[in-house]
Formats: sequence, structure tokens, C-alpha cells
Amino acid sequence: MKIALCLCPQWSLITPSFALGSLSAALEHDGHETEQIDLNLLSAYYLGNERELFWRFSHTEGPIMDGRKLQQNLEDVVKIFEKFWDSWIDKMSKFDAVCFTTYETNILITDYIARKIKQINPKVQIWYGGPHCIDSEKGGLIATRDGKKYYREFVDVGCGLNEGEIIIRDLANNYELNQNYDGVKGVWIWDRIAPSFPTALPEGRSGRKPVYTGNLQIMKLNDLDSPTWSKEVLDGYTRIRYIDRYSNDFGPDLTVPIQGSRGCTFKCTFCSETRMYRYRSPEKIAGD
Repeated sequence: MKIALCLCPQWSLITPSFALGSLSAALEHDGHETEQIDLNLLSAYYLGNERELFWRFSHTEGPIMDGRKLQQNLEDVVKIFEKFWDSWIDKMSKFDAVCFTTYETNILITDYIARKIKQINPKVQIWYGGPHCIDSEKGGLIATRDGKKYYREFVDVGCGLNEGEIIIRDLANNYELNQNYDGVKGVWIWDRIAPSFPTALPEGRSGRKPVYTGNLQIMKLNDLDSPTWSKEVLDGYTRIRYIDRYSNDFGPDLTVPIQGSRGCTFKCTFCSETRMYRYRSPEKIAGD
């Protein structure tokens, strides 16, 4: 399969996304073709190279994209970036599947991008994963706006687990062979693949229902492939350090994330990371 891995604004620009690198390595391990589209990073440069122009959009302190203000400012932001995003939306519509990493701070723009892809090509499979899906109902297939529930009909799969490397390989392998997700564990899918609408409908409107495919066996972190980032992504983060070299948030050199463990030993009720704690061996971490 030809799969795009996309991160939408807004999210951190301090390091490349671990998800893009790790999921890409997992898919390529099974022979799938991937492209990493860090739209969060690319959008930082859209208005120019000076700090005051891109900083307001992509940095966590940016006034336009402040997560608390995004709902009311989304239309204004779309007006600024619509033509730029449309070029990437058109490109992603030609993939077999597009996988989005979702956060509370980027879910509205992710929904906007994903819906437009589905409008252009209803056959593209849209997969959601990440922290927003962990905290959302039915793995992110259901959205809540102003106290009302809407089905994200344009999303084909919602992943609410942090075992994305296993899941995304199973999704790609099963769909490539069978055009369905039978046998894939750990995800929310629809009881019927079609019709897949490029919109969000009130609960039950389409007649489809979200179905959980069953628990996934917890993976051993030592089995993970080392994350790999594309040259374009690494060059972009190197460039942003040069542009913003006087910021306290960025060091002088490019840094990439590593993962030593998953889960947490504490059991805080408010935290999505209260899960089984696992860790990688020091030898495996050093080998990365």
C-alpha cells in the first residue's frame, strides 16, 4: 500500500514527531510505501521565514492557534492557509490510506484536512490515532461539539491504543489483501465499510455503528524498529533551528526523540498514560 503519515498543526516544533518516524519504520518493514507529511512543520514556513510570521501559527504560544481559541478562529486560519493546504490535500487524496496523529490541539484542523481528502477521493482510507483518540469516545470515531455527538463518517479507523506500530501494520496488510479490516485487533471500525461520507453526521444518521475489534496483545518494546525520518522532515527541523536560533525553546543543533518506555508506574485518574508500564533495554536504546 501507498500510505501517507500526516501531522497537522498545531503541535510542537522542538523535535520531529516520534509517531511519524516509528510508524513509517513499521510500515516499511512490511514492504509498504510511505511518505511523511509534517504539515505542522510545513505550515510554519507558509507565511515567510521571519520568526514573527511563522511563530504565531506553529508555536504553542501563538495567539491564533492557541488551543483554547482555535474553535472561534478556525475559519480565519483556514482563509490564510486554504490554498497551501489544498495543494497537500490534493496530493494525499492519491494515496491508498492517510494516517493522522491526533492531539487536542490539532484535531479541528485534522478533521478539516481529512474531510477534504475524503471529498476528493472517497476510496482513500482515513486512519486516526494518537492521544486524542485515546481520550475520545469510540477511538475518535465520535466527536462531541457543543454537547452533541457526531459520527466522524470520513474516518474509517480510530485507534485508541498506544501500540500503533503493530496496529498500523495489521491495518495495511489486511486492507491490501482483503479490502477490509477483519482480524485487526485494537481498533474501532464501522460495522459496514460503506457508505463513507466526507462529513460529520449526527449520531446514527448514516445507519452505521462503531465496533471495537477486540483487545490487542501488548507488544514488547524491544521488538520495535528504530524510527526513521525522511530527509525532508529532518532538513525542515534543522532549518527551523537556524531561523529561531535565539529562542530558549530550541537548542543549536537538531535533536530527535527516542523512546525508552511506555505507560506509567503511577495511576493518576486524569492521565491517558495510566497503562501497563514497559521499557526498552539499555542496549536497544543505545543501538538506536
